[in-house]
Amino acid sequence: MTKKVISITNLIILINVLIFILIEIHPGTTYKNYIYNLYGMNPITLTNPIVWITNMFLHGGIIHILFNMFALWDLGNAVEEKIGKLKFLTIYFISGLGASLFTYITLSTLHININVIGASGAIFGVYAYYAMLFNKEKEFLMVFFIFHLFLVLTGTINGIAWYAHIGGSIAGYILSMFIRPSYIIPFKKV
Repeated sequence: MTKKVISITNLIILINVLIFILIEIHPGTTYKNYIYNLYGMNPITLTNPIVWITNMFLHGGIIHILFNMFALWDLGNAVEEKIGKLKFLTIYFISGLGASLFTYITLSTLHININVIGASGAIFGVYAYYAMLFNKEKEFLMVFFIFHLFLVLTGTINGIAWYAHIGGSIAGYILSMFIRPSYIIPFKKV
């Protein structure tokens, strides 16, 4: 009998959901705002290296976490299966740090006073890594452009850290040059 080990992707999703629930079960907004201000990226916390990671595990509402976790689940397990758990974890977290770096640069350069939270920068890094590894660059760029164009046209871009998406994507792209699977098994066309 072989033991089934939980995937890193599903573990990251579980941790995100548990943190979201733990924050949401507190009544009112005082506790939530305290956690977001302490562990999210904002002008006060930018230089705290812990926040460069913790912001990836905070989400600002049910739609935010559902969208991010679906996007991670959609491709994360497949990429993890192709490259292995440790390589996937490395790509996810370094992409998240790339997103945090771009957030740091944007907030400090433009003096923007907001709180940046969410896993989308790391997730965009996983998507960019996949696109580069499996020759889907055009598809990735098209989806990236259409997604952000939709945000602009619907007026929701102001609530989205698009610069984190860029930072995560660039990190995923760079990682695709250095972190390679032992062998490449093409994804099945659906």
